[in-house]
Formats: sequence, structure tokens, C-alpha cells
Amino acid sequence: MPRLKRLQRAGFILGAALLCTASVHAGIVSSPPTVQVVDDRGNRIDEVLDLCFQVELRNDCQRLKPRGRVHPPGSFFGLRIEGENHGPVYVRREALQKQSDGSFRIEVPRKAWLRIAGEDLQLLTISLYLPENPTFREPAFRVQMKSEKGEIKVPAGEFIASLSLALNAPDLHRLRAAPASRVELTYHRRKGWSLVARIRSATSFRPVSRTQVEIMDTVGYGEQDRPVATAVSGADGLVLLSGLLPVMASLTARHPEFISSELRGLTATPGTFAFRTMDLGTGGRIAARITIHGRPLARATCYVYSPLADARDREPLRQLWEGFTDSQGLCRSARLAQGFYKLRVRILESTAQVNRWVSVLEAQDTQEDVALAPTRIYGVVRRGAKAARGYSVEAILLDSGRPPRMARADTSAESVSDDEGRYEFTVWTPGRYGLMVRSPSKTPAASQRDLTTDGDDERQVDFDLNGTAFEGRVVDEDGQPVEAAHVGLRWEGVRVAHTDAEGRFEFPVEGEGTAMLHAMKSGYRESESVDVQVKREEPIPFVTLVLRRKATIEGKVLSAAGNPVPNAWVGSIEASLERGPFLYSATRSTTDGGFEVEIPLGPPRVFVSGPGCPLSWFDLPTTAQPDSSGDSGAPVVVRCPALPSALELNLVDSTGKPLPHAGVIIRRNGTIVPGSVLATHLQLLGLPAETDGTGHLVLAGLAPGEYELYLNTRSSESAIAIGHRQGYLSEVSLPALQTTELQLTLPPE
Repeated sequence: MPRLKRLQRAGFILGAALLCTASVHAGIVSSPPTVQVVDDRGNRIDEVLDLCFQVELRNDCQRLKPRGRVHPPGSFFGLRIEGENHGPVYVRREALQKQSDGSFRIEVPRKAWLRIAGEDLQLLTISLYLPENPTFREPAFRVQMKSEKGEIKVPAGEFIASLSLALNAPDLHRLRAAPASRVELTYHRRKGWSLVARIRSATSFRPVSRTQVEIMDTVGYGEQDRPVATAVSGADGLVLLSGLLPVMASLTARHPEFISSELRGLTATPGTFAFRTMDLGTGGRIAARITIHGRPLARATCYVYSPLADARDREPLRQLWEGFTDSQGLCRSARLAQGFYKLRVRILESTAQVNRWVSVLEAQDTQEDVALAPTRIYGVVRRGAKAARGYSVEAILLDSGRPPRMARADTSAESVSDDEGRYEFTVWTPGRYGLMVRSPSKTPAASQRDLTTDGDDERQVDFDLNGTAFEGRVVDEDGQPVEAAHVGLRWEGVRVAHTDAEGRFEFPVEGEGTAMLHAMKSGYRESESVDVQVKREEPIPFVTLVLRRKATIEGKVLSAAGNPVPNAWVGSIEASLERGPFLYSATRSTTDGGFEVEIPLGPPRVFVSGPGCPLSWFDLPTTAQPDSSGDSGAPVVVRCPALPSALELNLVDSTGKPLPHAGVIIRRNGTIVPGSVLATHLQLLGLPAETDGTGHLVLAGLAPGEYELYLNTRSSESAIAIGHRQGYLSEVSLPALQTTELQLTLPPE
């Protein structure tokens, strides 16, 4: 019995010992890992290091003594390590790898020695940025020189170095420093601001090296950009440009494997540097195959034109490319950026043309088949049963597939009637056409005729015009002719003619009925409408339309120094309860700064923008208004502010995504700047009025002051005027000659 008790007691002791051992073992396994640091040679570091763990929104910092160990917090995002002669190093949690003993082993390279050569180096600030830094806002290392000479310790590695001295442009360098090495940079004192640009591929977002970059001084207002500097991107895609003097600049990038691109609205406060990213697209090509009756058509001419943004723009399209079809009937364009383009095909020895709107996608070739099937259209134009010579007949393809807001339809074919009134032309593609007849003075002479053809046929279309016409003259209140006035005729639709130097106009007409005519021209009030009865066998009476001048103000735009500002934009403003303040009329100043602009009733207010003249508003004295007799008031002088300011906006939605195609309405010192005024000002500077795909928008050339910003899709000038706060974004103070950067997050609607 005693023996059994001894065995039970021994078993209990053994079990307790095993349980204790297991507990100790479990404690070892569950204990937190330690951090071990070595230098770039793999040696232990024999100096005190500061370790800072990033835990949520705070830093948990600890001191690591030589050959000591540190236990990291249970959860942390990253770790920064630095000592007097080592680091700094920042490591994210996911990049740490455990060793076989469960510890984290981190390499902290020895620091290098940097010597700065140059003069007056005291208080020089040295900032080092990692080349892959996404924003270049926070440097990896920053220190200020304390003496004229000497060396400073800097981290080892590859950096973009910014050497900055107050009131001077940052001097940008590439720095490559091996651990424990000695390197040298030379500081160059320059005025202005500097630029770091990253060139990337638009598809892979990888850096693009060997890109030729040119910086241009952007004045705007129709003046040609002036070259300032050139550079070539490095292997990391970065371009460094120090000491830029233009208030605003543009950057053009060219690379043989990408489409040349332009980045406008580059600006920064003097003494600082700007950072911008430029994505180069490979674009696509248009591969058009031209056939006639199913057979390839060689030697046809192909053109590609840039699209117009607005159908009201009457300027000709800009030709981007021209080529010929090969023996297979194929023409393949040069690289084009993604977007809509007009493809035009001209057939050899023919004045006719075929137009197609083509969508080009990134990194794709767009195949376009142009199958030609000619239709001969001919006929006779008569007026009063007699042959009408010199009348033009045009064929316009009505189903042209034009994108929304693009340019007007093109004439596919045209012919002018001969002495016998005959005309003839060929349209080369099937479809529905509108046939128009115009008089020798280019006014519409008949209603449009619609014609549909399947191709490979002939159509005869005769035009029998009446022998009558609306004839008249446009004069001012003094009876003097008004040239280039617009005359509208409401007669089976609406037609428009323009007066000649004698103020005369003519509309050939056919049939009977009642017509209405009126005239208008910039600077004049619209004339009263005149009704005219048209009856067969009776002559149409001669019509005189009277235009009366609107009220105008004369003045001169001067710079802050008192010099005339030529080519300045001057816009007058009208306000109403329904619309709020809006642009009433606008003009441009002459070479001596003089202008004359129409004004509405009420106290006159104008906005002015010009070369060296920030966008500003002026309330003019009532003595500048015309008197009751219409005589002009006293000329006024508006003097522009001396220095501009600029605002760089980055807009993101409530989820943090960039907000593209958004604009703003601004109010400066309590005065609303109408959206059309701001858009015109930016357009004159070559800048968009809406955010790009990254939500970025530059508002340059603004007068200094206190600004309120509203999102134009959620507010309006009228709402702001009566105190509503919908669409309110922020308030910002814009100092003179400074660029203010602002990132705004839109609240959910």
C-alpha cells in the first residue's frame, strides 16, 4: 500500500513537470517576434537606433541598443529605423519576412557623406525624394546646412535631390550614394520655379525613358508659345527642370513609340517645384479599305482630320494625316490619340468626297470599309422658265453618323449650273442625300430636296425656281448701309443671308405665301420683323431693315505699370433673378489697349483678362454710360492687377475616385465670376474648363483674393446669388504670384 502511494505521488509530480514544460514551451511559441537589424554588409549595428512602428494613426517609437532586441506591437502598418550613421529605412509590414528563429531581420545601410559645392550655402535645405515617390510632397530625408562648408550625412541609395534656398528655384539633381561613400553636388542659384515630370505609358503605367521633352512659355490670347528648355527622361521616366521663369508653361513630350502629347497649365509658386505626371498613349490607327464595285481602288487620297468640339465653330478642321491607297485599296493612318476623327476619301480626278466619322481606340487599329457605288445626279436649274446660270447645287449626306456635338455635315459633291442651267456631279456612296440650290450670292434659292440612292444608277433632279426674289437692304438709324449683317427669312423653313458692302441682300423664292424677314448684327439691336406677301404675277416689294446701335462703353485696358494691354478680352455682365449674373457681350482690345463693348441697362460691370492681366472685374462709373441721345459716355480706364495667382484643384468623389468632366463656379471677394467668363478666360490660356480623367483642373491667371468654390453641376450663378449653398466646395485664399494646391472630396448627394 505505501509503495502504491509513492508511485501515485511520483506520477503526479511527473505530470506536473510535463504540464509545466508544455506551458513554458507554449509561452515561447506564443511570445512576440523580435526585430534584428544589420547593416548593408550583414554586420550587426553597434549604435543606438530609433525604431518607430506605425500603429493606426500614431507612432510607437522605441530605442534599440547595440545587440539588443525589440518586440514590435501586435499590429502595425510599417516600421522606420534610423541611427546617427545608419538609415533611415522604412519597411511596410507585408514586406517583412520571418527568419527561422521567428525574428524579423532588417537591413539598415550605412549613411553616405554628401558635400555641396557652391557659394552662400548657409541655410540651404537639402531634400531627398525617392524616384518612385507618387506625389513628391514628402521627402524621404531633409536637412538644412548649418555652415558654409562641410559634409552632411545622407541616406544611401538613389534619390532626386532638391537644393533649395529661400526666394530661389529649387536646384534639382539625381543623387546616387553608396553606403559609406562620399559624393558631391554643386548648387546653382536660379530664379523662378522648377519642375519634376514623370513620363509613363498610358496603358501599363510604366516609366518611359528617352522621351524628348520641351518646355514652352505659355502666354495665351493667340500669342505663340515660346520655347524655354529641353530635357530627356531617365530610366525612371523622370524629367528634372530647374529655374523656370514663365508664369505658366506647357510641356510637350515626343517618343517614337508613343503619340506626342502636351501638358498645359504648368505653374508653381517661385521658390518651389511642381510635380506632374504625363501618360503617353500608343493610340490607334485607321485602316480604311476603299473598293469600287468590290474591287480595290488604288491611288485614292485619304485624309484624317481632328474633330470640332462644337457645331457652332465654323473654323476648318485641322488636317492630321494624308496618304494614298495602295494596290489593295488600303490606306493606313499614322498613330492617333483615342477619340473621334473624320476620315475623308477623295477619288482620283474627281471633286467629290466621301466622309466618315471614325472612333479610334487605344492600342487598336480601327478597320473601316468604304464601298463605293457611284450615282450620277444631273438636271437643270431654271428661274422663271429660263436657264439659271451660276447657281450651285450641293449634295449633303444626311445619314453621316456624326458624333454628338461634332461639326456640321459636309458637302459630298457640288456643281455650278452652266449657261444652259445644266449641272452634273457624282456621289460615291449609297445613302440619303439632301440637295440644296444656292444663288450666285450663296443664299438658299429653293427648299431642300431629299434623294435616296442605292448606288450604280442615275437620277435627274430639275429645279424650277420662281422668277421672283426677296431683295432688300440693311441700314443703320442714319440710313448708312450695314455690311455683314445677318438677314433671316422665315419661308418654308428658315434661311440666312449676309449683306454685302452696300448692305444689300437677296433671297430667290418660289411659290406663294407670307414671309417674315429680320436682321441682326453684333453691336446692334435686332431689327423689327417685316411681313411680306408673295403672290404670283406680282413683284415682291423691296424691303429695308433698320438696325439701331446698342449702348456701348469705350475704354482702355492698362497693365499695372500703365502700359496698354493689346488683345485683352473684355466682357460686360448682366444680372437677372432667373439667371443670376451672365455674360452679356464681349470684345477684344486693340493694339493700344482700346475697347468698345456693348452693355445692358443698369450700372456697368466688366470682366477683363489679357496677356499679363489676371482675370479681374471692374464696376465702371455711370458717367461712362451713353446719354439719352445715344452719344458715348466718358472713356474709362481699367488697370489690371500686377501679379496673378493660380489654383490647382484635384476633385474626388465620396468614394475617393477622381471626378472627371467637372467644372467650378467661383466667387471672388463676394463677386460671382460667371461660368462662361471663367471658361472663356481659361480657353484663352489654352486650358480646359473641366477636370481631366484624374480630376485635375488648373485655374491660372486669376487676380489675387479670397475665393469661394462651387461645383457647377450642383449649383448655378442664380442659386449662389440668392445665397443657396448647394454645390459649395471650399474657401481658399490665393496670394499673388503663388500656386495654391487644393484637393477636395465631394460629399455624397
